[in-house]
Amino acid sequence: MPLHSVADTTGISLSYLEQLAATLRSHGLIKAKLGPKGGYVLAKPSASITIADIVKASEDWAPGLKAPKNKDVPQPTNTVQLWSHIHNVILHHLSQITLEYAIVERNRFDHLIP
Repeated sequence: MPLHSVADTTGISLSYLEQLAATLRSHGLIKAKLGPKGGYVLAKPSASITIADIVKASEDWAPGLKAPKNKDVPQPTNTVQLWSHIHNVILHHLSQITLEYAIVERNRFDHLIP
């Protein structure tokens, strides 16, 4: 699917989608298809891609696990331990959900989306 089509349909900026596609591509989740009907396609079957794979590739989503910018300011140990635990719990659950399952079962969650 061409990124401009995704941008038009979703209202997500094309520049953000280009950055996201580059990241997903570098993680081996999508590949570019060249030509007039080009765009991006999954690099492997949707049953072998988990939501955790997508999240890990697409976002820096665990801010508590980042190293502090100022190395002179230590992070509190409890905060690091809490974020590490949250990170592991979320990844564990998301690694149980394949992209195929999410697509097939999305109707079950339609009522949750405004």
